[in-house]
Amino acid sequence: LKLQFLYFIGMSGRMLWRLFGVVPDVGGKCEKVLLYVSLAIFWELYDLSLSMSALSHIAEEFKIEKSALAYATSFVRFGAFPALLLTQLADRFGRKHVFVTAVAGISITTCMTAFSMNVHHYVFLQMICRCFVELCSATGFVIVTEEFPAEHRGWGMGILGATGALGFGTGAIMFAAVDILPYGWRALYFLGIIPISLIPTLLRNIPETQRFKNLREQGGASVGVLGLLAKHTKRVVGVVVVCACFSAGNTGVFQFSGYHVLKVKKWFPWQLSMLVVIAGSIGVVGNVIVGRLGDSHGRKPIACGISLVYPALAYLFYHSDFILLSISWAALTFCSVVMNVLTRALSSEVFPTSCRSTAGGFVSASNAVGGVVGLALIGSGTTDHGLPDMVTYVAFLVIGSGFALLSLPETSGKELEAITSDTGSFV
Repeated sequence: LKLQFLYFIGMSGRMLWRLFGVVPDVGGKCEKVLLYVSLAIFWELYDLSLSMSALSHIAEEFKIEKSALAYATSFVRFGAFPALLLTQLADRFGRKHVFVTAVAGISITTCMTAFSMNVHHYVFLQMICRCFVELCSATGFVIVTEEFPAEHRGWGMGILGATGALGFGTGAIMFAAVDILPYGWRALYFLGIIPISLIPTLLRNIPETQRFKNLREQGGASVGVLGLLAKHTKRVVGVVVVCACFSAGNTGVFQFSGYHVLKVKKWFPWQLSMLVVIAGSIGVVGNVIVGRLGDSHGRKPIACGISLVYPALAYLFYHSDFILLSISWAALTFCSVVMNVLTRALSSEVFPTSCRSTAGGFVSASNAVGGVVGLALIGSGTTDHGLPDMVTYVAFLVIGSGFALLSLPETSGKELEAITSDTGSFV
């Protein structure tokens, strides 16, 4: 049954890819790698979807006040900091086993969240889960970056983003039944145990990247966090500012979206699910299209454009009703997923093989810092201004990521070794 399920996913994915144009000739190995990495990313976004959709139910059961919601959810973001240290393991021992371990960690902690006895248990387990989520994302994007040919890396990462959107939408579909499922939101988290059954399959089918093998054969070694900072300060700072600014503005918009439509707009859970599913469908299509555009026209112009329109979309979502709210939500979902893919892509491409995964840890930590700062700002001003207003104000921080992108090089269509080398310095 497991093999039949994987075959179905693989064939469905290939048919989906063809809907967006001819599948590029990347070779069977790359397609296989993309398939299995995408499976893991699917479940990563499933967990993140629940943290958004089920927030109002969790807050109601644990009796969390509205003013305390931002602080409670901000603590979960601290789970990304250990990922900064753990990503170094992928540069030292290889990408494959670290990636598969992260998938197992996501599965176990998502399932354990279903048994939370109070808000402290929930936050603690989700902190650990967030650590594994960031580790999985960082190493997964590195695997695709190192295995795909330069002219099609954007397409490959677009597929990862599209699969993530599917996972997010699946969580939303399941949430529609939250009021009839036994144990409600807990049942949704319990389903997170499913990926643990895929671990043997992932171990058999995801190879170690050829670039990492070449590095080991040449006697190369991981430079670690301090070495990365010392050798590549300018690009580290650029990536950190891009990720922190976007996360600060983006986190609150999505964290409180479910709460906003259910508690403020008085929607039913199935209506929220339909909204997320439809918007997610747009995200699936958009990710692949943007991936292709990134390969042909560059990553930076797309990311800069998104950063400029994002605050306006956030305002529309939190200050309009049904039609405009739905349209702006679809656009926000598209922008958020695309920016996540683009920032992961850039952070993977602008650093050498010896510290590529470690750089992904900086992305995770930067996202965490930005998210915590954004949620703290929202929490500190909610009493005076109201939640919708504060979320909108903080969303303007996203514009800063667009300006910070100017400090990073364009990477589309270039071989990784041409962008930077393990022994070279920055251009």
